[in-house]
Amino acid sequence: MSAVPESALRICRLADAPHSVDEVERLITETWPDWYGGAEQGGGRGVARDDLALRMARTGVPLGFVALLDGRAIGTVALGLNGHGAEPAEGPWINGLCVAPDRRGAGIGAALVAAAEAELCRQGYPRAYATAREARTLFLRRGWRCLRVLEDGWHVLARDYDRPDGPALTVVPGGA
Repeated sequence: MSAVPESALRICRLADAPHSVDEVERLITETWPDWYGGAEQGGGRGVARDDLALRMARTGVPLGFVALLDGRAIGTVALGLNGHGAEPAEGPWINGLCVAPDRRGAGIGAALVAAAEAELCRQGYPRAYATAREARTLFLRRGWRCLRVLEDGWHVLARDYDRPDGPALTVVPGGA
């Protein structure tokens, strides 16, 4: 897939795009049916609406971001206090990165991670953690390092931020 024109892609806080919550719920449920799926999908321990409600903050952690293309939610990422494979004292975490299958490979995941990193740096965090499987190379290209590989094949990654202002990115308030 070719890159999405920057002018067409908007990354904003989930709280600033409440109209997108239904689409984001559908996206994360389809991406992780084992976690969020209903009984017809084998069940899951996670409740998508509950997780999204936690991500509706405008600052702090947890917090969610959404990628919008022509007003349609095509990706999401969240900041969390812990993550899959977390050990004591690790955090904050970049969690729940997913992009609509028809939009993968166009730089949307990288833009979402950049937004999450910029927010963590703005809040003064010197390090972030993430757990990834398919998106592992995306994180590695952004300067993350692998700390360990979990038994289920997921990689626990970390990134230290050298600059107090962190990665350069402008998050558009109300980016709908």
